[in-house]
Amino acid sequence: MDSEELNIAVANEAFAENKVYMLEKQLKQANERIKRLEEAGDALANTQTYDLLETVNWRKSKEAKP
Repeated sequence: MDSEELNIAVANEAFAENKVYMLEKQLKQANERIKRLEEAGDALANTQTYDLLETVNWRKSKEAKP
């Protein structure tokens, strides 16, 4: 492997590492948003004194979560 190939390999590795970092950051942000939405949905569902279709669907969707 000559120095040009080595430089390309190093650059590709740095690019891949940066891409992984960015994807991990996006995943963390998405998970935080999901958590906030779930908390808001739970709070709204808890205010219901009777089972509206939306409340029932909310509970079903939370149960189906992987």
